[in-house]
Formats: sequence, structure tokens, C-alpha cells
Amino acid sequence: MNSVLVIDDDPGLLQMANDIIGDTYDVSLADSGEDALSLLESGYLPDIILLDIYMPGMDGYETLARLRKIPAAREIPVVFLTALDSSKEQAKGLLSGAADYLTKPFDPELLLIRLGRYIEASQERRRLLAAQKEQNDIPDIDEDKFALLTGALSDTEKQVARLIALGRSNREIAEELFLSVKYVGKKATLIFDKVGVDNRYQLKQELKKQRY
Repeated sequence: MNSVLVIDDDPGLLQMANDIIGDTYDVSLADSGEDALSLLESGYLPDIILLDIYMPGMDGYETLARLRKIPAAREIPVVFLTALDSSKEQAKGLLSGAADYLTKPFDPELLLIRLGRYIEASQERRRLLAAQKEQNDIPDIDEDKFALLTGALSDTEKQVARLIALGRSNREIAEELFLSVKYVGKKATLIFDKVGVDNRYQLKQELKKQRY
């Protein structure tokens, strides 16, 4: 099932969004930009993000700017949600890098149609990028290092660690191993702790075969 991250400080809107799209998509909810960024930095990669503009603390514009600095999240389409519908506000939202702009309250049918279109486009782009990466940057794992570093891991954790080292996202790992994305995210955090690294990049560097 495709996934949608909804970011809004209004609990009522979060619940409404979940009610509208929860039967069609795997929905994750965040009530602030900070919580959403933490989720994305942990490896969770939704197919699309619905982002409120006006939130206390970190607003939607800052949240979008900061999530674009997360390499794995740069290509995720972001749709702004706001109660303001002036052409000036729409232009600002689109120029900031959002894929679309929806005003509250939104029409359920229109929301589902737009989500479907953007998710389809996002998946196609991911497939193209994955094919290019596989052609141009096929990683090499040092099997001796892998055996040594992952000795304390369970079989499932070793499978997840290998796929992380090969550059797979949490969603790709979940699909390949028939696991949930959230479960893979938790396993990834546990793996990093067990092998003594801080993140995916460090794990890949530890397991990369040296070339002489």
C-alpha cells in the first residue's frame, strides 16, 4: 500500500485526513514540522507529503526547505495545505518547491484523485532513478567485513543490513522482505546501535569493499 505523511498542528484535520485517505493509503501523522523531520531522518520515506503551511514554531515553508536537505526525501512530492486561497499565497507555495496547493476544507474526491496522480508520478521517477543508480553505481560489499560486523544480528537484521548497505530505502526493503516500513525503520535503528554506527551512510562505508 502506498504511504502518505500528513503534517498539521490541527488534530481535527489530521483525523479528517486519516478518515478520508486511510482506506486507500498507509497514513502517518505528524503534528509539527520537527516531528515530521525526525520521522524522515529515521528512514521513513512516504510516497507523498501533505503539509500545512501555517503551524506554530516551524511553519510549512521552513519544514519543506529542511526536508529537501535530507537526501532520501528530496524527490518526495509535497502538497501544501492551507485555509488561505489567494493567488499570492498559491504562487508563494508553488515557488517554494511544493508540487501542488490544496485549500481547506478540501474535497475528499479531489484529494484522492490528486494524491493518486502524484504518487504514480513519484513512483515512476523513483524507478528511473533506481535504474540509473543500479547502472552507474553498483555497490560492492566486503563479505568478510559483513560477517564480522553483523555477527550479533538476527537473520532478519542481517537481511535488512545488507539491503541498507546496497542503498535500498526502508520502503524498498519492506517491499522486498514483505515487512512493514515502520518495522524496517525500527530494525534499522537497532542495527545501527548493535554494529556501532550512527546512520545508513556510515554502515555503507563500513561494509564497502576497498579498491586498490
